[in-house]
Amino acid sequence: MGVITRIIWKTTLAAIILIASIVVSPARASVVTQANDYPTSLEAGAVANHRLLFTTPSGVSEGEVISLQFSSDFTVVLTEDDVDIADDGVDLSTASDCTGVEDAGVSIAGTTVSITICPGDGGAIAATSVVTIEIGTNATFSGTGSSQIENPASVGTYFISIGSFGDFGSIALPIQSIGGVTVFADVPDQAGGGAPVVVAPQDRTAPVVSNILISNVTASQAQITWDTDEPAKSSVDYGLTQAFGTTLSVDNYFQVHSVVLNNLEEGKKYFFRIRATDASGNVRTSATLTFTTLDQTSPVIADVLVSNIAPTTAKVTWTTNESSTSKVEYGTTLAYGKQVTLDALALNHSINLIGLTAETTYHMRVVSVDASGNIATSNDATFVTTADAPPSNVSSFKVVEGDGQLVLSWVNPAENDFA
Repeated sequence: MGVITRIIWKTTLAAIILIASIVVSPARASVVTQANDYPTSLEAGAVANHRLLFTTPSGVSEGEVISLQFSSDFTVVLTEDDVDIADDGVDLSTASDCTGVEDAGVSIAGTTVSITICPGDGGAIAATSVVTIEIGTNATFSGTGSSQIENPASVGTYFISIGSFGDFGSIALPIQSIGGVTVFADVPDQAGGGAPVVVAPQDRTAPVVSNILISNVTASQAQITWDTDEPAKSSVDYGLTQAFGTTLSVDNYFQVHSVVLNNLEEGKKYFFRIRATDASGNVRTSATLTFTTLDQTSPVIADVLVSNIAPTTAKVTWTTNESSTSKVEYGTTLAYGKQVTLDALALNHSINLIGLTAETTYHMRVVSVDASGNIATSNDATFVTTADAPPSNVSSFKVVEGDGQLVLSWVNPAENDFA
């Protein structure tokens, strides 16, 4: 038998376009469903067209704005002609504002693309509609697009946030680099005469993993789906760090894959990757991606205290078990009517109330909102401002006789509101 000579060629893999994954967080509005982005490239630093689709549970009324906030790492230099929007496959006419009869006005500020459904022009989007937004040279309905969005220069997972009109969500884009792959073939050596020995080439090509989608995310569960270009067994490595720690495997061979991760921790960021193995044992490992489980637990408010009570001022302090905003609602009735708010997230909260009336009973309660939009409100409490008593007498009063004059001197009382 002839000697088998192994020849190795180097080639370059085209970018594998991974379908972007949706990551959602709870709030007081509805979460968009079936959200996805189909960019023409996920290569770091490349320019790309985008085709975003999502289903709006609540719809978009006239006058409301659909906001697409790209991560600041993207370079977004667009005009109205570069953006199209469709409602259940029907294109809406667009312009740079709503002064005409167009269905929608498109504006771009930094990395935010805003689409206003113009009042009075009949462009309202009904609940459960599928919204399609095309950005780039693929926008051809109201003008022809000529610009594209430039991807971040560094490999990583970046986000597009959908919101402003009531429903909301986030799409994760796994930006990747282009690398080389080694391709092998077994070639028979025909030296020595006789008929050549025919050797079937060995399959050395790993499955291509694509269309990775994270959906149905809850506080304790998430579904991951993906495709392979040939039947393959797959495993999902996942965990709270990039070391993963847990693996869920499917032993059967499929081209369309779906797994559900259970018993996840609430409000946590999870890292995961997919490993696909074909019948010849070739393995493909995806990039490491992330999703965040829903945080559905409100902050716990404790140690509410009103101190430093004076005729016109008071100080309110409290703590929460997670970082959250600070707000005090107060007034002379249970309707309150006034409030002081600090938007910074904190564990220890302190707000000063000013402009109060002396010798008055005030009702108050504190409110804290965590980063996921969960609200905690304390019970009503009351406090009474102190009386605005007259100041004490001056001290060390002196009269000194001078040259045709009297010099008066004294020390004022040491009281905070003395003027």
